[in-house]
Amino acid sequence: MAHRLLTNKTKRLALTHINIICKAINCTPNELFEWVPASRKDKKNNTTRQVEEAIPPGHHLNKIAPRNPSRLLEKLKNMTEEEIADLEAQLAVE
Repeated sequence: MAHRLLTNKTKRLALTHINIICKAINCTPNELFEWVPASRKDKKNNTTRQVEEAIPPGHHLNKIAPRNPSRLLEKLKNMTEEEIADLEAQLAVE
């Protein structure tokens, strides 16, 4: 699991995994996620276009909207091998 997070290959996380990760790296779920409007790639002209409208000011999704890169990778990269092995073991149990 930690390897998939580091290589950005994770498509979903169980709530129990989010809890374990947040406890291990001392963060909140908002620090793990960002909301990005859906987009679609046009294969003919190799462009990407946004398919969702921007969210209105005051909407709760703005709290997790795109921002500075997450510190998750930085925190995971700074963990010792023992800490990562412990995190992997905890995630495997769930």
